[in-house]
Amino acid sequence: MIAQKSDYILAKKPIGHGTYSTVFECKNKYTGSHYAAKRYTKNLVYGLQTLLQSELEILKRVSSTHAHILSLVDQFETENCFYLVTDLAEGGDLFDRIVHHSSNGKLSEHAAKSITWQLVSATEFLHRNNIIHRDIKAENIFFQSMQSNTLLLGDFGLAKVLQEKEKLYDVSGTLSYMAPEMFDREVGYSFPIDVWAIGVCLYFMLEGYLPFDCDSDEETKDAIINKKYFSDAWETGAAASSSAAQDLILQCLKTSGSERPISLCLKTHHFLLDAGDMATPPTQATIDVDELNQIKTLLLNSTPSTHGANHHNQTIPRTLRSPLHKTQLYGDYCASPECRTEISTPLLSRQASHESSLLDLHLKVERPPGLMHNDSQQNVATIV
Repeated sequence: MIAQKSDYILAKKPIGHGTYSTVFECKNKYTGSHYAAKRYTKNLVYGLQTLLQSELEILKRVSSTHAHILSLVDQFETENCFYLVTDLAEGGDLFDRIVHHSSNGKLSEHAAKSITWQLVSATEFLHRNNIIHRDIKAENIFFQSMQSNTLLLGDFGLAKVLQEKEKLYDVSGTLSYMAPEMFDREVGYSFPIDVWAIGVCLYFMLEGYLPFDCDSDEETKDAIINKKYFSDAWETGAAASSSAAQDLILQCLKTSGSERPISLCLKTHHFLLDAGDMATPPTQATIDVDELNQIKTLLLNSTPSTHGANHHNQTIPRTLRSPLHKTQLYGDYCASPECRTEISTPLLSRQASHESSLLDLHLKVERPPGLMHNDSQQNVATIV
């Protein structure tokens, strides 16, 4: 393979670290668009490629298909490293917003309602396409900017495509967000575990702390299995959250997965009935005739790249960007990315990884890429 120059300029200072990766903000040299670039060192993940064959299939299904799902934009490699380029979530994650950027360590019910509706919408889209996320948590819910509540659900390292009536039996994910059926390997689990995690997130937003976060793992498991999470305020009726919000949490946190509402039905819960007006509605990344003409215009005004593909010299809207990048940029090879110490936009993202997934870096045509991950400051990923 002939080495070519990268289409991206990487910030010299990383914005996140993981066990096998480092994350940088990057800029496309031809469009000026900013993204997050996750760099994997090949020799650190050698031999682990078979673990992530399903992740490639999932990313192909979900990238640029929904307004509230983080998308893979591009991938390229150097002699020693492999890079994944994704949407840059400049607003940090939900954990940071609750803990560090709220006035009293919790979110208003208005904000929680908007965020929950978007999260439910993204989850329902995944479930409708037979994908179980398995790691929905505050650290994997990113915001497009600091000024808005528009979110992007990321980290598909533990996600799986399920066949009809198929169940999973391994214990994977973040303990404080795990549903009780995950601890019973004879029963198995399915899509309802994502609904449970949505309930945990909503509780966290409104109460300011996780419902299941004890001093030890065993105590946390016991609290989850035996539903020991009610705050004193709930029991006394003095909670700031409304009865509608509490009812949705109770529905999501039913001990039996079969008794929880499916993600589609969550949208019709009375707590979320008017929430769709607060957020950008999810859209499919479809292209009509006018959009195709717009792409043609961009290409006519493009600047040739060093590896022969055409690149436009202005930012493509998110709904238009995916088809162009998939045909022009996907899988580029470069000798070494150019690094600079400054980029024109602030490095606001917090994109570290808890590494719930690894990469197949040895396939030359298609490799299973991963989306942005995030380190939990309170929870640990348990993979058995």
